[in-house]
Amino acid sequence: MLIFYREACILSNESLQLQKKQPTLRTKMTKNNKSNSTRSQSGHRKRVVSPAQVAQDADPEERSRRERNKLEKRDRIRQAAWELFISQGFDSTTTRQVATRAGVASGTLFLYATDKVDLLFLVMHDRLADATDRAFATLPTKAPLIDQLIHLFCVLYRMYAEQPPALAMAFIATLPGARGPNADRVNALTFAFMSRLSALLRDGQARGDVRADLPLQTAASSVFACHFMRLLGWASGMMALPTEKDPSFRELMDVLLRGIAQK
Repeated sequence: MLIFYREACILSNESLQLQKKQPTLRTKMTKNNKSNSTRSQSGHRKRVVSPAQVAQDADPEERSRRERNKLEKRDRIRQAAWELFISQGFDSTTTRQVATRAGVASGTLFLYATDKVDLLFLVMHDRLADATDRAFATLPTKAPLIDQLIHLFCVLYRMYAEQPPALAMAFIATLPGARGPNADRVNALTFAFMSRLSALLRDGQARGDVRADLPLQTAASSVFACHFMRLLGWASGMMALPTEKDPSFRELMDVLLRGIAQK
């Protein structure tokens, strides 16, 4: 009996100890649940945002200020790259030099361009965009299609001729297959140009200058390919940039428009 009584006391003691520990266990479980709640279903920890940060993100003036800062840094980087490319050449310029001249850290520069080639695309994008808009804005709408095409491409050729030759040639040579945020913007510009070129050919169809069954996108790509081959020829030093009075370029456009098949 004594043994049984002693065991009962021990069990009672253990039960009391367990009851004392239960709040601690519950507290730990609550903390674990809170910790787990900060993780997404995929197992990654979610970003915990403070109320002050939420208010700041929702403030239009604060967002506007951040955007202005980003644009200002981008402009400084672009200007610094342009000045260094001109003064010491594209090949001799490093991204570190551009970052130093722009007054930003190297890591910050790479938020705006993936490498030196992408910096070149940052420099050239706006120049190419302005020339493209100018070419279409001054298009001789009443002229024959061949004269309209020659006008478009010659405006672009003049833009390239106005740049330092080595820089413009480096841009053209690296354009095919280029990757990076600024290269993507230039590629988007190219596709937009071909779309506008397709619309120009569609106008030619409406006037009867282009056959009705012509696949416009394919035709626009072919015309652009001829233009780009002339650019590559110039960049490799094999030929000069065409002008409106260049008979060989007119002949090229004429052959392209008339085709080579016997009628």
